[in-house]
Amino acid sequence: MKNNVQLSQEKSNLEKMLAQVSQEKLSLEKDIAQCVDSKKNTQNALVESNSSLEELKGQLQLAQDELQKLRKDLSGVNEGEPLIVFPPSKDYTGIAKLYDEAGDLQYEIPFKDGNKEGTEIEYVEEYHGRIVIRETPYKDGKKEGTEVEYNDYGDMPETATPYKNGKKEGVQKNWEGEGDFGGSSDITYVDDKVEGICVYRDHYWGTWIEEVILDGKKVSQISYDWGGGEVIWGVVYKDGKIDEGTMHTYEGEAGEDGERIQSITIYKSGQIVSEKCMTCCDDNGEEYEIPCD
Repeated sequence: MKNNVQLSQEKSNLEKMLAQVSQEKLSLEKDIAQCVDSKKNTQNALVESNSSLEELKGQLQLAQDELQKLRKDLSGVNEGEPLIVFPPSKDYTGIAKLYDEAGDLQYEIPFKDGNKEGTEIEYVEEYHGRIVIRETPYKDGKKEGTEVEYNDYGDMPETATPYKNGKKEGVQKNWEGEGDFGGSSDITYVDDKVEGICVYRDHYWGTWIEEVILDGKKVSQISYDWGGGEVIWGVVYKDGKIDEGTMHTYEGEAGEDGERIQSITIYKSGQIVSEKCMTCCDDNGEEYEIPCD
């Protein structure tokens, strides 16, 4: 039989073991609690991450929708060249920039509350650098004011077109060539259609033609001498065709001696009653008549 000393020793050892087990239990419970908290934090982080992902997807869709809208607005401009854009939001206010495939800036488009507002600028990259080739004013998303198109050097206007509420309205001015070898014209628009008096000038030959258009049809044409303002020829139209008068037409380019042919045609009751052709020049420097083809 075990004596009292042995029993006491075994009891003491058992109590120590129980204390150690209790301590290990407490430590395990703490570890379990930490794992539970970590799991909750991970779940919350995943929820927040999914929420952010959905928000990003929504923003991406808005950007794609705006890109499609901008492409539609620019349909027909440099067709076939993909445009890369930093797209504005649906109600964007600021400058949207569009680039071509090479990464060169092609458009700067001003927006206010999602509509074009201000002057849109179109660029082109030439060997001598990037130049402005078109400036288009907008108001409330529609063309309003004078749109100007420039030459290949960007230093001279070629066309100036007035717009009102998105339609051509007023006198469009056009320039061709330079100096004495150029030409110019004034085309009158009413409600986006050619209507009224249009003027075509030939700077080299010193003449201009006034053309009257009503209801979309030519009414008359009169050619004047630029120097003295005298009438050179004139015709009237009926149902869109020449009815009465005399018209001069020309073939060949300015400065090509002996190659510029002038045709003089007389009309009466819609029929040609006389036609002759003249060219320059004889030994005395005068025009002379040649057979008409």
